[in-house]
This record gives sequence, C-alpha cells and structure tokens, in this order.
Amino acid sequence: MSAGERAFVYAKSCGIIGKSFVEKRLGRLSAVSSPLELENMVFPLDKNDGDNLDGIETKIAKRAMESILSVVGAFQKTPEILALLVRVYEYNDLKRAISAMCSGEEAPPERRDLRMFSTVRFEAYPNLKAMLKGTEFGFLLKEGVEFGKIPRADAFSALLDGHYYAALLAALARIPKRDCLGARHLFSEEISLLNCSLALRMRAYYGMKDGDVRSHLIGGRLNKYGAALDRDAVASLSMELDHRADWQDWRRRSFLNSEGGGKYWKCSPRHFQNAASVYLYRLARRYFRRRPFSLDTACCFIRLKQFEEQALTGIAEGAKLHVGAGEVFKTLNIQPGGELS
Repeated sequence: MSAGERAFVYAKSCGIIGKSFVEKRLGRLSAVSSPLELENMVFPLDKNDGDNLDGIETKIAKRAMESILSVVGAFQKTPEILALLVRVYEYNDLKRAISAMCSGEEAPPERRDLRMFSTVRFEAYPNLKAMLKGTEFGFLLKEGVEFGKIPRADAFSALLDGHYYAALLAALARIPKRDCLGARHLFSEEISLLNCSLALRMRAYYGMKDGDVRSHLIGGRLNKYGAALDRDAVASLSMELDHRADWQDWRRRSFLNSEGGGKYWKCSPRHFQNAASVYLYRLARRYFRRRPFSLDTACCFIRLKQFEEQALTGIAEGAKLHVGAGEVFKTLNIQPGGELS
C-alpha cells in the first residue's frame, strides 16, 4: 500500500463518516417517529412521498455496502484484513441461506452484492454442494445439512463464526503491529464479547451445559502472550443466570442488565449484546482517527458504517411498529442526544 493510497482512503473515509449518522449526527435520529421521516432524513434526494416505504431496510443495507466498497476499492490491491471485513456479509448471507434451506424454503433469502468479494454461488440454492464448490466453506458439507431439516441455529452460526474469526486472527497476525494496533484491540474485544454473548444465549435460551457451550466458543489468542479469547465466557459458565451476586467480580459485568427496582433479576443476553455493540462502536470511533494512515482507519470505518446500519435498521423496523426512535435508542443503550450510555 502506497502512502498516497493511505492518504486517499483516510480522506474518503472522513468524508463519508462526516455525512453518516454516527458520532454527533447520531443524535439527529432521535426525533424520527415514522418510516417517512427516516426515509427523508437518510435519503433526502429520493423525494419519497410515503407511497412506497417497504424497501427502506434494503436501501439502508445497500447504502452501507456502497460506502464500504468505495473505500475498500480505493486500494489497488485489497488488504486481506479488509477483504475479510467485507466478506462477513457473505458469512451472514450463508447462515440465512442454510437456515432457509433446512426449513424447506423454496426461494433463497435476499443477499448482499459484494461484487468481487463474493465466493458463494447463491444462485445454485438449494444445492449446497454447488453453492460451495471451490470455496473455503467445503467443511460445511460434512455437517449433514439437509433440505427440510432444521439444525440448532446458534450452534450452526457458531460454527461459521469460529471459521470467520480464525481467518480474521490469522490475517491480523500477518500485518505489522504498527499498522493495526487499534484493529487488534477492537477485534480481540469483539471476539471475547461474542463468546460471552454466545455463552449467555446458549445457556439462557437452550439450557446448554458447560461442556456443550465450551465446544462452540471461539478459541485462540491475539498473540502468544495474550489472554485466551474465550476466558471471560468460560468464567461466566459457573455463574447462575438468576443470581446477580455471582457476577459481581466478572470482568464483563458492566455489560449486564441492572437489577432494577424489583428483587428478581435474570441475566439478559439481548441487553448484553446491545451493550457490547455500543462499546465496540466506541472503540471503533476512538481508533478511527487516532492513527490516520494505518489500516486502523479503514478497519474502523467499516465497523462504524456497520453500527450505523444497525441503528438505522432498528429505527426503521421500530417506526413500522409505531415505536419511536427514542425507544429504539433506549434498547440500544443510546441516549436521546446521540451520546452512548
């Protein structure tokens, strides 16, 4: 990567972020109370009169994808780490496609247009062997996925997550530390918190025991001196989900739901996941401008756009159910002014 490419990517990223609904502009969304208001705020040039708002989530997703690809495409040779950050969408699309396949759905779900970064032949749905031919996902064929049979969703998702993050860690290890210090911290925290969230969901929703949960966690270390990335999740397995006192010394206790006014408390995986998302957004926002000409800029730019898409999609879905943006912000741990709680 040349110095000119790095400078151009930083300038382009800053320009896009300046027009995105993150940082100070995030607070503007708090006044949204209808899909039309959101449409006109996010897509002011479309002049929507409210007759067709069914596709707003698709437009939001396409907007985020175009922004990300415009920055990643500025490199003459795309860095491996950035290609993987784009391809997380392919992993998620593959999860949905296999879930639909196992549920017996004849038509494939919608997917992202990743252009040159696509590897899976989704047009071959529901022929999984043809879909995965020549890709890195051949190992899925050994899992016995069959049309019309539903696997346990979280367990199957964890399998793909493990594969994805193993590739991400390997890519990070091949980059000089000085070029991705922020990204290394961001992604190690992301994996650690994903493990914690996964452990909570598997215990709370599926009643899974310690040994089964451990087998689905993402292992590894950022480096040989770093802590195991499943350390906090493993530590949580001995804590009762309805006994708040058990969690008082847990390293990730700040992400848990509060006890509230009543005496009864139960750990909420959804609250933990939302709190973790906000924390990771903060990290990405911090590292985005800290080291302008490193790979941190592009990595954090992608994560900021993904957070924005999550917030916009949540508001769009809420507005269709007559739930104001303020309530959605509360669920996502975002204060009405746009600052994070």
